[in-house]
Amino acid sequence: MDSLGKSFNPNKRLKEEFVSNLTGSSMLEIVALSTIVPVLMILGRLISYKVVIDPAATETLMKKNDNSCVRSKNGRAYMATMVVEFLFIVLPILLFFTVLAEWTHVCAILLVFLLLYCIAVERFGSAYFEEGAPCS
Repeated sequence: MDSLGKSFNPNKRLKEEFVSNLTGSSMLEIVALSTIVPVLMILGRLISYKVVIDPAATETLMKKNDNSCVRSKNGRAYMATMVVEFLFIVLPILLFFTVLAEWTHVCAILLVFLLLYCIAVERFGSAYFEEGAPCS
């Protein structure tokens, strides 16, 4: 009976030893990793709208029956948007899930603070400077 329990594959025992006694991820790691992805998506969109969209790259088309505007981008603006979103969304996610896995907690906290800062500047920064506040 003992000989039937042995496998013909000698690597099976090595694999079982490799995966045994693992503790898995903690809840904090799972929360940090699942927070990073949406925060990077929002930040990437904010950055791509601020950096890429310019009046020369977009043209506004008016519909005849409606007063709403439809924006149409040319190929250069589309490629610039793709590059910015790759650099600010895809590449950081890849790094956080591989090389920077030990820094996930710190990076998640920093990214959340960066997002809150960008939202605060977007909402309150422009209104603060429009009111004629002194720049000192």
